[in-house]
Amino acid sequence: MRPLAAGRGAAAVGLCAVLVLAPRSAAAFEGRTAQQASSGCDLVDLTSNAALRSDGSMDVVEVQTFEFTGTCHGGIRQLSPPGATDATDTLGATRYTLPYLTVTENGAPVPIAAQRPGYVKWGSASVLVSGRHVYELRYRIDRAVFVAPDTAVLYWQFVGDQFGDLPHVLIRIIAPGPGLRIFGHGILEGVSSVRGNQATLEVNGNPAGSPVEARLLMPRTQFANVPAAGPPLAAEILAAEATLANTANEERVALREQLAREEEAERQRLADRERLARIGNWFSVLMAPAVLAGWVLVWRRW
Repeated sequence: MRPLAAGRGAAAVGLCAVLVLAPRSAAAFEGRTAQQASSGCDLVDLTSNAALRSDGSMDVVEVQTFEFTGTCHGGIRQLSPPGATDATDTLGATRYTLPYLTVTENGAPVPIAAQRPGYVKWGSASVLVSGRHVYELRYRIDRAVFVAPDTAVLYWQFVGDQFGDLPHVLIRIIAPGPGLRIFGHGILEGVSSVRGNQATLEVNGNPAGSPVEARLLMPRTQFANVPAAGPPLAAEILAAEATLANTANEERVALREQLAREEEAERQRLADRERLARIGNWFSVLMAPAVLAGWVLVWRRW
């Protein structure tokens, strides 16, 4: 996984480097929707609005927009428990309790087929849905923010590696105050930015199996009621993110060079085709008198 590129107004390094999958301690989402298992059940947009509270909790409103063609019943969303991966980068991670999720459409509750902490399956087995449907999922994660002596950290995976292709992903994180530094991890084309007390991650065309996560640094004073724990983290996190950024930049350079080579090869191919076409035209012009003479001779002989 790679850090996202910094957009305009970004108050921190937005990255794109290789990174281990999100630590589940900051809420790694393994959400696979039932619709993604079959055609005609496409999740076309995922927008998450997360609000951080001064007690370290986070309220999330996730909006999922589907285009159905009458072959699906609803959806599935699952949050992964802490420690569900062997990720080694746990800087700023916390341990949290899986919550129950609620699902509504147009403000009204939808039928729930199955539910447990961190998991919800909605829809009715006897009803097929079609057209555009917009579902709103809500949940709260306690202890989402880790407070160190020198910084507060949210390390959170908003899109897990079990999602299918997502045409558009938008994540907004509202902190109690300004002074944020956002590090978004995902594909190279993603963008991260900070304006005031809001951090934003956005990805267009997120491929299947590509997580999108955020590591957000905030002044620890915004969480004054949360006791600080462990050693200082800011310097270590910044060093880790710088390493990831360098890796991403190297990959970007390699991709640009590869693209330049491919473009040059394509230009050469087109130039060769044009040259052959010109040669063919000249050959036709030169051969025309000979063909005409041959035809006259044949005609006369006939």
